[in-house]
Formats: sequence, structure tokens, C-alpha cells
Amino acid sequence: MAFELQRMLARYVDSAPAPGHLASKFKVGPLGIHSAAEVLWDVQRSNRKIAYPQANAGVGYHMNDRSGFSAKKTAPPVYMEGNALAASDLLGVRQFGQNPFADQNFMAAVNDIMSMNAAKITTMIQGSLELMASQILTTGAISLVNTANAVVFSEDFKMKETHRPVASVAWSTPATAKPVTEIANLCDVINRDGKSEPKTIEMNSSTFEEMIATTEFSDAASNQKYVFNGEVVMPENRPNLRGAKYRGRFRFRQWVLEMYTYDEEFEHPYQGTVTKYIPDGKYIIEAGERYDATFGGILKFGEDTQAMNYLGGARLNSADLLQDLDFNAWISLDRTVINLGIGTRPLLIPVAIDTYGCGSADTA
Repeated sequence: MAFELQRMLARYVDSAPAPGHLASKFKVGPLGIHSAAEVLWDVQRSNRKIAYPQANAGVGYHMNDRSGFSAKKTAPPVYMEGNALAASDLLGVRQFGQNPFADQNFMAAVNDIMSMNAAKITTMIQGSLELMASQILTTGAISLVNTANAVVFSEDFKMKETHRPVASVAWSTPATAKPVTEIANLCDVINRDGKSEPKTIEMNSSTFEEMIATTEFSDAASNQKYVFNGEVVMPENRPNLRGAKYRGRFRFRQWVLEMYTYDEEFEHPYQGTVTKYIPDGKYIIEAGERYDATFGGILKFGEDTQAMNYLGGARLNSADLLQDLDFNAWISLDRTVINLGIGTRPLLIPVAIDTYGCGSADTA
């Protein structure tokens, strides 16, 4: 074996996939991929009225008012992320993971770098979708800021105050806190307003540990078999949780809920602080009804065909992966820099706004 001074090892990319547990609840419908400036949706709510008898057939039909509907529209937020690669950067400077002891075709080198940058940006956009889902499920509204901490998009879906209850006693006070009662009460509200049976409850691990440490939860656990024991079996209908962990089933009064913990985090665009998608002290209860996802395209005047040769395509969408991305590439006028741009105009919409709620484990 020939003697070597150096050996280049395979590169390692510390790139965890973007969490997608909360955003995965939103589904792209047949009209969800579009190029319109705004999206419009109509909502018609039902009620619990019943028919009542007439004295006799001669009285005739009792005529009902036609149910009205509400129309809503908004222009989706715009995400456009990019980076640039100078041709001079490929000369004399080793790129990440590039073997300096082997010749590498120039076009292949650019393709490799562009692919890695595109994957990084795609992960960033997926994380932004998860933040949007988090805000919807915990507050019923969206408020997105840019790197200057200015709100650039907001939309209030009008979650009822009764769907955002606070604790009578903080769950961190185990002797007197009432998590079982409060969770059951929120389930009652969701069932009454949303006309659907609650099925799941989600919170981060810190809040979960507070809940199971309370006397009320322990007492309820001793009287039922739906208890977390560390050896739970994943429900068949939830095989891919994308970052969440199944913690068992539990009966909160008459409601049997699947329990999940979710501890994924993101970096705040302005503060730079690492923040949980489900904040401490919050729990989300859902009936699992309809949530919509839509994606608008980024319009442009044609393409730089030479630059686009370094990318796989101009638009990539997948309803299953909850993504729709417009890819763009262009070369500077002096032909020394190639630019990559990826954009999308996503909007998540909790059409069935009354079928979920977010309670607080704190008193405020």
C-alpha cells in the first residue's frame, strides 16, 4: 500500500430534518397549489337545532332560515431565501466536503454546492411552516416577524376565548392543581362548539411532567388502565409523528385522549433565542378535523436557462411533504456570480377553528 500524507474522509453534514409534526396536520386540497395574489375561503357553521312536531299536517311546513356563511380572504406571506456563489470561490479554496486531492469537474462542483444550499433553505422554510402551525394551534392567529422584528404578516382566525382557558391553580402546584378537570372541561367546550369528539392532547415534555406529577392525575391514573407507563404502543393511525412522541392514552372524565409530547425548537429570527414550537405551560386538544394548507407561486419574467441547468427544476411541489417551492437561479451580468433563490407563499388555515383548543397550565 502506497504511503499517504493525508486521507480525505467522507464529509458530514449536521443537518437534522425540519420538524413537521404540527404542520403535517394541515392538508393541501385540490385547489391548494396556485399562483393567485390572494386566497379566499367560505365557512358555513352548523348548529344543534332539532325538528319539532306540528299540531297536524294542515299547519304546513315549518320554514327554516337558510344558514349563512362567512367569507374570508388574505394575501399569503412571502418567503424568498437565497445565496450566491462566486466563480472565484471555486479556485484555490476548498469547499465544504470537497476533496482537494482529486480533480473535480467545475459544473459538478457548482451543482453540489447549489444542492446543499437548496436543501438548507428548504429546511428553513419547512421550519417556518411549523411555526405558522404552532401559532395557529396555540393562539388561533398568525403573527410573523422579519429579522428586524417587524410584523410582516398577521391573520386572526378568531379562536373563541373559551377555547383558551387558563388554569385555576398552576400545574406546578401538584397538591391542588386540577389538570384532569381542566382538560376535560376544554374537551366539553370543543365537543359542544365543534360538534366533534376530541381525540388528542399535545404539550411539551416539561408541561407533561408537571401534569403527571399532580395529585389529581395520579388519583385518576390509579382508577383506570389508560395510563402512561413508559411502554406504550404507537396507534396504527399515527405512524409518523415527525418529532413528536406518543405517551399513551388517558381518560379525562368521559374523554379518552391520545397523549403526545413535542419538544422541537426553532431560532427566533430577531432575538436569536431558541424557542419551543409548543411553549411551556400550553396544551393543545384536537378533534382532528379539517385544516387546510395552500401555496402560491413566485412569479418571474422567464428564466436564466444557463443558470437553471444547475438546478433540478423550476418548481417542486408535494402535497404529502407539505411543500411547494419555486426555484430560481441567475448569473450576474459580468458572469462571475451565480445566485440561488427559493420562494413560496404558504398559508395554513384552520377551517374547523372550533374543533381544537389550547389551554394554559398556568393561571395567566
